[in-house]
Amino acid sequence: MRGIYRSNQPYKMKSINHALAEMRYLARWATKNGYTHDLSQWNDDTCKTYLDTIRDTRAISAKRSAEDLFRHLVNFGALMEGGGLRTTVAPFKSAQSTVRSKLRSFRQPLSGL
Repeated sequence: MRGIYRSNQPYKMKSINHALAEMRYLARWATKNGYTHDLSQWNDDTCKTYLDTIRDTRAISAKRSAEDLFRHLVNFGALMEGGGLRTTVAPFKSAQSTVRSKLRSFRQPLSGL
């Protein structure tokens, strides 16, 4: 059984405006590239193409915003016509956990000491 579970705290206006701006980016991209606005017709490749475009054309942090939007669109799919967006979105990672994992990858054993 799928449901929508959201915090009981209302979103701040800044968060709402940020999500709406990201939706505008997505809608413009879809129109420009000939994709339907019916998100139930999109697949993982469509979403990956959008994320690749974001990575190549916008700020580094924009990819995270786009992934956040995809998470919301997947979560709210039950409310959308056709079931909404059904794709696989990478789980959210905090900036701190990302830094930790990068630091771990730089660690190398000291040899010859």
